[in-house]
Amino acid sequence: MYIYIVILTIILINGILFGKKRKWFVFSSFMILILFSGLRKYTVGIDLASHYANRFTVIANLGWRELSNFYHVHTYDMGFIVFDKILGIISDNPQWFIFVTSFIVYGSNARYIYKHSDNVVLETFMFITSFTMMMYLNIIAQALAISIILFGLDFLMEKNYIKYLCTVLLATSIHQSAIICLMFIPLMYLENNKKNIRRYIIILLVGALFLDRIVSILIKTIFRQFSVYFESGSYHGAGIDVSANSIFQISMHAIALFIAVLFLIKKDKIIESEISIKKKIKIVFFKEDKIKTSEVLQLPTNFLIYMSITALIFRILIFQSYIFSRMGFYVYFFSFSLMARAVANIKMKYNKRIVEGFVYIYMMIMFLIFYKSSGVNSYGVLPYEFFWN
Repeated sequence: MYIYIVILTIILINGILFGKKRKWFVFSSFMILILFSGLRKYTVGIDLASHYANRFTVIANLGWRELSNFYHVHTYDMGFIVFDKILGIISDNPQWFIFVTSFIVYGSNARYIYKHSDNVVLETFMFITSFTMMMYLNIIAQALAISIILFGLDFLMEKNYIKYLCTVLLATSIHQSAIICLMFIPLMYLENNKKNIRRYIIILLVGALFLDRIVSILIKTIFRQFSVYFESGSYHGAGIDVSANSIFQISMHAIALFIAVLFLIKKDKIIESEISIKKKIKIVFFKEDKIKTSEVLQLPTNFLIYMSITALIFRILIFQSYIFSRMGFYVYFFSFSLMARAVANIKMKYNKRIVEGFVYIYMMIMFLIFYKSSGVNSYGVLPYEFFWN
């Protein structure tokens, strides 16, 4: 089924025609994704088909006092159970659950790209071709937790640590793995030089030496949802295929870092975007002749680099423990932002076109290779069906 390629083609055309109209492009592109996700049948997505859909109906019909019993029997976090129960007050139809979660998940990513991206077309393109869009069709609870963290980034940038902490705790109540986002606080303000970057890489690599012990403690104390990977044997990499997709995912983060080194790091200093934090830039909306201003909150470049390094390390560590693939969902998308930032800061137009063209072509080729090998179906999102079929 080629519906994913059709979606990508439509958004590419939208980017060519309206890419400079930031608000319109993001709104229209993600409305397509929201409808695409929200109108899918409950069979699209392994986790959705196996438990999210039917358990939503069960939770919706439970009494409030019965929710704690459900929590102790199943691996859902209490916040997610309460979320399901609140939605169930309106309807216990799984399609209602699918549409609302689609709106929240893809809407939050749209807001993130609109507010923080240096190149909304390129970042949206990477959001799709990296299969992040397809992944969100499956990992619904964790996708909701990620969405909450995306909203909380504004608090972190404003150094409102109390509000950010509350955001992380709320996301953790939906999916306990979100607790990892506490590490964003020191990394947001870690001094931006090569020495700190090298030290951070060393810390991650040293941590990998004690991986088994660390993960074992975390599984027993915090991330109980991931205990299934111990039972299935995938904790130590069993069943993980070194496929085209694996190489693609690793190379994607590596390329983002490489381009950042070329164009964002000079003389031992990280060059910030030309659009500084909280600086108002002029953007033309729709077909109006008037120029409107919009506040774009740029994430610090050093933070994007630290996050992309984390994403790369997590992608590599997947061969030791599949759990790191799931943990990495909170940082992968920062590589897209770093790539967009690096391309936007290339001074010479000719060089900029070459690098940007390379990124588009590379991501498209990898997308098609992965798609052709049926890799997209690893999330159980094929065949795609609308709910009325």
